[in-house]
Amino acid sequence: MALPTESQTIEWLSLSGFAERDSLEDEIQHIEVWEGGVATRLLDIFRGVWADHEADKFVLLADRLPCLLSVEQEALWEFVQSGQEFWLPPLSQGLYNVSRVTFNFRALRAQWGELKAKAAKKHSGKNA
Repeated sequence: MALPTESQTIEWLSLSGFAERDSLEDEIQHIEVWEGGVATRLLDIFRGVWADHEADKFVLLADRLPCLLSVEQEALWEFVQSGQEFWLPPLSQGLYNVSRVTFNFRALRAQWGELKAKAAKKHSGKNA
């Protein structure tokens, strides 16, 4: 269930035919994908969801591109969304977008292993 690392992403891009290009970054800055009805550069998306900590990276990706989540990751995202301790201030209506102002990354990192195990258990229960 781990998210791809930067090196795995680069490997995937290179195996997809980008290896012959002079610069991977130069190439992906010209690739656009549709996000929320707007053409967005793939490079901007990568930069927007990249983080050093797996938990941070997951939340940024789940918030921005939930369509890329696996079923197990969707369960994990549901736990994160419903966890009042992760939101600043606690949720009162609906959901916020993840940002440094609205999300408690430190609290998520502290509970990351436990949340992943809980999501894996929920996912395996559905597949049993």
